[in-house]
Order: sequence, then C-alpha cells, then structure tokens
Amino acid sequence: MDSPAALPEQYPQGTILSCPSASCGVRLYRLCEAASFVEVVLQDKKLLVPINAAIPARSVWEALACPLCGTALTQDGRLHTASHGWR
Repeated sequence: MDSPAALPEQYPQGTILSCPSASCGVRLYRLCEAASFVEVVLQDKKLLVPINAAIPARSVWEALACPLCGTALTQDGRLHTASHGWR
C-alpha cells in the first residue's frame, strides 16, 4: 500500500521574507496567512504584505526578487526568511 503524498511545507503566518544579499539584507514582506512555497510564488491574492511603505507591493507578474537590489528571494524551491535564512 502506498503512503499518502507529503503535503508541501507551509510557511507560517507572519513569516518575514528578506533579501539574501549580504550587501542589502532588507526585510521585505510579511506573510498575512500560512502558505506553501507555490502559493507564495504563484499567488493570485495578496499573501505578502510590504513591511513598510518604501517596499512596493508584490506583483505576481514579476519574479519574486528584492525590489531594491534585484536579488532573487527563491532558491531551489525555498524562500529566504529573516529568521531562518533559506527555508
């Protein structure tokens, strides 16, 4: 008998995405609800709320990257978080 497929890991509500660049490292967006990697990257609704007014709202038509320096916030199916780095 096959075991049930593993559910994708959820990022908890309140997770903060930050720029992974050592020269930037800005905290960018906060997750307003728990979501998987795919939901965050391909969101059709607003899951990522800018940390402050200087950070532009996320556009689903653009790659998930730091709006200040352009560094990707995704790597190998993981997001860069302020508290855990690549997770």
